[in-house]
Amino acid sequence: MSPSTTRILADDSNLHGQWSTFVSVVGGDGSFLTFLAVIGIAMIVAGVIMMMWTKRRGGKASGAVYLMIIGVVLAAPKAVIPLVLLGWDFFANIVIGIATRGFGG
Repeated sequence: MSPSTTRILADDSNLHGQWSTFVSVVGGDGSFLTFLAVIGIAMIVAGVIMMMWTKRRGGKASGAVYLMIIGVVLAAPKAVIPLVLLGWDFFANIVIGIATRGFGG
C-alpha cells in the first residue's frame, strides 16, 4: 500500500466526538442552546397546527412534517444530532474497515 493511500484512509470515524467538542465550544453557558430549543419548540407547535389545519381542509401535510423534523433537531441538538452521528460513525467505520482490508491493510 502506498503512503498516500494510507493517509487518505483513516483509522476510524469520530463525528460524534467532534460534534460534542463543537457544542461545548459554541454552547458556552447554554444560552445559545436554550435559544435554539425555544425556536425548535415554536417550530414544532407551528408544524402541529399547520398539519391539523391542512388535514382538516383535506390536503397533504408534508411541509408540516419537515417543519417538525427541523424543530426537533433544533430543540434537542445535544440529543438528536449525536444519535444520528453515532449511526454515521458506525457505518463509516464499517466502510473504512472493508476498504482498508480490501486494499491490503
